[in-house]
Amino acid sequence: MKKGNLIIIIIFLFMIYIPDIAYLFIENKLDKGNYENRNLYTKPDLTLKNIQTYPKQFENYFNDHVPFKNEIRKLRSFILYDVFDTTSSFRVFKGKNNWLFYNSVQAETPINNKPVDDIADYRKISMLTLKEMESIKDVLVEVDKNLNSQNIQFYVFILPNKENVYENYMPYLINRNNTTTKSRTEKLIDYLSNNTNLNIIYPKDILISSQKEMDTYLKYDTHWNNYGAYLGTTELLKIVNPTFKMPNDIVWSKIPHKGDLANMLMLKDYLIEDDYVASNFMKDINYQCQTGIQFMTCSSNGIYDETIMIIGDSFRNATVQYLAKIYKNSIFIHEDYYKEDLIKKYGIDIVVYESVERRSNSLIDASKLINN
Repeated sequence: MKKGNLIIIIIFLFMIYIPDIAYLFIENKLDKGNYENRNLYTKPDLTLKNIQTYPKQFENYFNDHVPFKNEIRKLRSFILYDVFDTTSSFRVFKGKNNWLFYNSVQAETPINNKPVDDIADYRKISMLTLKEMESIKDVLVEVDKNLNSQNIQFYVFILPNKENVYENYMPYLINRNNTTTKSRTEKLIDYLSNNTNLNIIYPKDILISSQKEMDTYLKYDTHWNNYGAYLGTTELLKIVNPTFKMPNDIVWSKIPHKGDLANMLMLKDYLIEDDYVASNFMKDINYQCQTGIQFMTCSSNGIYDETIMIIGDSFRNATVQYLAKIYKNSIFIHEDYYKEDLIKKYGIDIVVYESVERRSNSLIDASKLINN
């Protein structure tokens, strides 16, 4: 064998195996996080029973745990975002001024046979039928009647999609239906308002108008920020406790925030933004919360003796810092974790059923509150 060919072979083998060798020494310092929104494959054991499927099982495992996988994907995502002005995930798309938006139809399972679709809501092309709105109305009216018979107040708290608050940052190519001025949820709210006496809070207007002061939603996240949650809580309390006045001398401090959309792109350490904290909000009142993020019970030396329960999606989390100080007892629970005995168990006085706009057809699931 010629010396030149040997050198080429050695270089070739070195290029093939050096990543694996280097990985053995630095793997504990690398990012091994799961960004797949699924469980990664585990290493299979070779047995007589799986001898035919083992190669495929091992291939799946290897692909999920290949050395430097996350580092390579992060580099690809960064290049796509920063150089080609696009994203590496079908769940996220890039708008104007580098704002990120959620492509929920690609990420969430349908609700009651309707897709969870932020973009269709924004484009005003996905509407509930009259029958579907009637069904939601009948359930909410029955819940309201049932709770009121027990001297429990009931409120429906609907929060707008980020796309409908920050439409000025949506891409030019996503066109809207100009034959209507209302989104699916806005038409549902109009229908409920015209046909029931339900207490419905939809703080879209204040979340839009207040942008000239500070942003109300996060740039790299699907959710509102703490300032937006403060405004939404203010609108809620105008109906729940009209005599209460939220402080208007708030001092807002900035804190770094790593958004869920940035995380979906594996860029959470690169796309870091500011959130706001109301550092002096009712500073003389302290609160403590117990248990996990999906089910949280809080107590404080707050103003009102009533016990309030917020049932909803992840948007409810940012209201804890306000409501837990205002009410001496408060409970924040994800809708999927609600059990039928909780209202009686905790002696609830006020129930707020919260839903983000893209999931508004899930309001029909409030039926689980009837047999409480």
